[in-house]
Amino acid sequence: MKKSAHVKIVLVITLLALACTAVFLAERQQKDRWADKPPSAPREKKEQKAESKEEAAAKQPAVMEPDPFSAAEENRAASVVIESSIDNLAWTTAPAVTPLKGRKISLRVSGPADGIRWYQIYPETAKIYSNANLPWEQNPYQWKGFDRIQYHRTELTQFRNQSLIQPFEGNNPIPPKQLADKLKYHNTAAGTFFFQVRILKNGRIYRSAGIEDSDNRGLSPKVLRVCVRESDTYMGYLTSFFNVPGVFGSVTYQSVNYIGVDCADVLMAAYGK
Repeated sequence: MKKSAHVKIVLVITLLALACTAVFLAERQQKDRWADKPPSAPREKKEQKAESKEEAAAKQPAVMEPDPFSAAEENRAASVVIESSIDNLAWTTAPAVTPLKGRKISLRVSGPADGIRWYQIYPETAKIYSNANLPWEQNPYQWKGFDRIQYHRTELTQFRNQSLIQPFEGNNPIPPKQLADKLKYHNTAAGTFFFQVRILKNGRIYRSAGIEDSDNRGLSPKVLRVCVRESDTYMGYLTSFFNVPGVFGSVTYQSVNYIGVDCADVLMAAYGK
């Protein structure tokens, strides 16, 4: 009895194995037939909603218009003058204005133009410049020549094609994030701010004094400078030197024009205001 029972079990297992194999082979053949058969095209709906012109236009790739400034020839010399006004009072062409913090500051350019671009120029303040050897260096305080100050210019895109702007209205100009490591000590509430404008007219670009006009001493005093101070006190005038690079061994030309100052010169320059 035991032997016959074992034989029956073996037969059942064998039959199950054969059945599973047959099912597997059948499924494999079915998949092969479907793989060889080309996919059938989806049935088209009898009724399709008509596509509107707006929907069709939205599907088209956006076309970037060329920047007219990129193809125009630029005059090398600065020929545009930026005018400034404080609290809507008389306009002036002076290259520097020193308003109190909170006053309304307006800048403008006159005359017809096909395009206008406003820029802010940032001196790199993360670096300490030195015209003379530092006290802990060999031959301390010895003059070694003007250290080249680095500048960065960025467009104020929110004022594109505007002939009159108020850059301090609302939020003061904030440096772009990509310059954060180079402008570590930049102050947006008070201090010195430089501006430039470029105008497109009849296929040529005309500009005000700007980053192109810097030399070994630094940015030209002809570049429009807005020096915002906290108050009319001595300490208030010191705040107008925020954003001015530190230059060890700075000269009078640099300190009085807010180009660069050292710890002693800034005290004397602010006192002279």
